[in-house]
Amino acid sequence: MPSSSRPPPLDVRRPGPIASRIIGTGHYAPARVLTNRDLEQMVDTSDAWIVERTGIRQRHIAAEGEASSDMAAHAARAALEAAGIAATELDLIVVATISPDAPLPSTAVLVQQKIGARNDCPAFDIAAAARASSTACPSPTNSSPAARRATCWSLESSCSLV
Repeated sequence: MPSSSRPPPLDVRRPGPIASRIIGTGHYAPARVLTNRDLEQMVDTSDAWIVERTGIRQRHIAAEGEASSDMAAHAARAALEAAGIAATELDLIVVATISPDAPLPSTAVLVQQKIGARNDCPAFDIAAAARASSTACPSPTNSSPAARRATCWSLESSCSLV
């Protein structure tokens, strides 16, 4: 991508609050789909009962051996491509999830390694479920004036570069 089409870097030296904007998004959903009709064959339930209570008609199921960090890395790569930047340009990685790979190391650190971000790029998890993006994405702006390009990833939704 030509540098002229990239958004200008944020000026972190100016006084006042730091502005952020979304410069790229990405998403990933596992290929296997489990519908409510499938669940009707497995347990005593119905499509109508599930939809009435949750609004859910289908869900994507991770493949055998596919971890949260794998799905986050897929979405992060798509967001990086959409933004036209390299993983080495990230200043912060935030993963918001209630289903990490393991308690330690953080899923964000695993994503950092999988996408090829710099080792000195801070990476941390936020324990958040359904509306995790609204929890994670304000964090880069509030965490450090040096965090000019951050990736916020929510396992329950998608990836945004701010």
